[in-house]
Amino acid sequence: MANPAAIYYQSNEILNAFSLALEKSYEQVITLNEKRKIELVRTLYLKDNLMIHAFGKMDKRGLPFQNYVLAFTPSMIPHLYGTKVDDVMLRNIANYVRFEGDDNYWVRSGITHFHPDLSLDMNISFVPMATNVDVDFAKNFFLPAVFEDQVGNLTKVLYDSHRMYMTKMVDAG
Repeated sequence: MANPAAIYYQSNEILNAFSLALEKSYEQVITLNEKRKIELVRTLYLKDNLMIHAFGKMDKRGLPFQNYVLAFTPSMIPHLYGTKVDDVMLRNIANYVRFEGDDNYWVRSGITHFHPDLSLDMNISFVPMATNVDVDFAKNFFLPAVFEDQVGNLTKVLYDSHRMYMTKMVDAG
């Protein structure tokens, strides 16, 4: 990019340089006048009834369920690890995720659960999928009740009877 016409770059100069820059793929090193994405993230949202939406879909409340961050493209694996790892190791031992029609490896985040009502039982060891029968939407105000990490450990939150503030939190582990 050329030096700015004034002391600072103007927005049109930056936009022009960006639009003219050669686009590289995610794993490639870039040089001057080239660009690439530095992070790719996919998010799964919940429907308003707390069922999981397909990727790219979201209801009016935009309730997050789980994020996925790109870790490796297929060409990065042999470059970084040679023949030391394979698909089975990456998926079953390292817990990377692949999606149908996508050869990339993704890291999944934990999950935010907006149910169950933990005032009934704080000692749950897993969170079943929500059903309309399980959740009193008006009562819970879509407050997070349980945070589940990538390996299934649960951090639980209990609220006062009016759902105004947390009264107790039980950490995972």
